[in-house]
Amino acid sequence: MLFIYDIFFVIFLLCCLPVFIFGRKYHKGFGMRLGIMPKEIFSRLEGRDIIWIHAVSVGEASSAQPLIEALRQRYPRKHIVISTITETGNEAAKRIAGDDCTVIYLPFDVSSIVKKVIRRLNPSLFIIIETEIWPNLILRLHREGIPVVLVNGRISASSFKGYSLLKPFIKPLLKNVGLFCMQTENDASKIKSLGAREETVKVTGNLKFDIEQEKETLRKQADEFASLLKLSGKDKVFIAGSTHYPEEKALFSVYGRLLKHYPDLKMVVVPRHIRRVDKIENEARRLNLKPVKYSDLVERKRVLSGRGGQEVIILNLMGRLKAAYSRADIVFVGGSLAKRGGQNMIEPASFSKALMFGPHTYNFDNLAEGLLSNEAALMVKDEEDLFKKSLFLLSNPEKRKELGKNALAFLEQSKGAAKKTIDLIEILTRSC
Repeated sequence: MLFIYDIFFVIFLLCCLPVFIFGRKYHKGFGMRLGIMPKEIFSRLEGRDIIWIHAVSVGEASSAQPLIEALRQRYPRKHIVISTITETGNEAAKRIAGDDCTVIYLPFDVSSIVKKVIRRLNPSLFIIIETEIWPNLILRLHREGIPVVLVNGRISASSFKGYSLLKPFIKPLLKNVGLFCMQTENDASKIKSLGAREETVKVTGNLKFDIEQEKETLRKQADEFASLLKLSGKDKVFIAGSTHYPEEKALFSVYGRLLKHYPDLKMVVVPRHIRRVDKIENEARRLNLKPVKYSDLVERKRVLSGRGGQEVIILNLMGRLKAAYSRADIVFVGGSLAKRGGQNMIEPASFSKALMFGPHTYNFDNLAEGLLSNEAALMVKDEEDLFKKSLFLLSNPEKRKELGKNALAFLEQSKGAAKKTIDLIEILTRSC
């Protein structure tokens, strides 16, 4: 079985080799992905009892935060190692976990490489955040007697179709996972239909509801944001978070129309992928807006006019989206007008903000449905609907307040996944 998985993965690796070596997301960790770890990492880990958490990128690393805190409290003598695949995920993991965790890149899923890394790290537990299935890694961990746990598990409709086609290969792998902590009953049903043993599948909720805000850092960033944007009491702020192509075109068009009603309105666009900033600037100029990069404001290369007008801010610094959300009057969460499955709505909801998103939220279906059914958000069908509902919310402070209050209440009642997960992990590890 390992030989078959190696063949599949080597073919995949050869196809993607230029991306892994030269791609912006992958090149820094290429050596580690081959199993070549810096000596200082192994010397730091020598003789320590390790819990290894894998979080592929930024979203999964963020989800891991409440679990990391729970593990620290429950197992204070264990050392946590976090692996990622993307460079941005690696940076996010370092920021979230702090100095007392070790952050590495996940080795390529080739049996000889994962065998080498597992034996050097020798973890007592391996935790996968969400649904990352690496055949050789899972099989080797099982052979070494290391429990494997999948937490915050979710399977979108599109992923489920793909996994179903590969069920003959996936089913034996899932038998080697000791515990599946799934977000919803629907996710639990899907993982069982793919081959997970029924007794190993539990529903624990979404870890992202348990994420705690870094209050002091957030306060400083929010104060800086307000200062650089020259916000006054009469200003209203429209934050468009985690946007994808071609959503900016619609947002800029809507902003131009809203300015006729609210000339002091400020729009801040936060693209999901910062590398797209140049294209977004060009899109703004095509619609007669004046794009201003947030980094230029921070570095004092630009200063906003302070007057109502055509300036639109593009937030191009990592880790500042929460601060922007905290100062918003209305919020649009991207990836949802574009057919990208949506982005996380929990952060703006946690600040009691009037929240909107488009119809394409298949990556966050349960969250979107929960917010809508609790009258804690508005769904917009298209650009025209976004304009109408934005204008409605800007004109109705009581409706903004109601949506925000309902959103926060929905989040509060949804908390508790971290405790449920850590309790189940403790039961599993006791029996191993």
